[in-house]
Amino acid sequence: MPMNGATMQSYKVAFAMLVALSTSGAGQDAVAQTEQVAGNCDVALADLSNRNLQGCDFQGRDLKGKRFDGADLRGALLIQADLSGASLVKANLHEANLTAAKLVGANLQEATLHDAIITDADLTKANLSSAKAKRADFSRSRLTGVNWLGTHVINAALNKTTDLDCSVFESAYSAARAKVDPPCVSSGFR
Repeated sequence: MPMNGATMQSYKVAFAMLVALSTSGAGQDAVAQTEQVAGNCDVALADLSNRNLQGCDFQGRDLKGKRFDGADLRGALLIQADLSGASLVKANLHEANLTAAKLVGANLQEATLHDAIITDADLTKANLSSAKAKRADFSRSRLTGVNWLGTHVINAALNKTTDLDCSVFESAYSAARAKVDPPCVSSGFR
């Protein structure tokens, strides 16, 4: 049966990990967990940093406190996933779907969120400092206490969001081109 490029890449990554584990004397449990991550996006490991998880389906999964630092999550389905307290520092979430995801206290510092769908999500006290969110859609999301410091929010949608602190958001970076409804009238931001 012919393999597509993504499948072949997954097998190459899995093989390289297995060779590294077998030469390091790691146990069978570690080998089994590596196969799960590389082969089918299973998240049995607590630390998934720097992994290629592009296009993985994590819908409705409990991912609380997991580490995805530097992970490639482009196009991943994280619909209704619980990422509370998760670390996604420098993660690539380009075109990821986080509809109704729970990101309470999640660390998305320097993450790439271009074209991501983050509608109806709970980002209470999430850290989005220095993240890049060009054309991201945060519509109807809870944004209580979000750290926007240095965040690049360009042409993003913030329609009908809850608890957007406009004074913090405006001073954070480039909110001038974000679409906010209702507008932040108190500070003149439209």
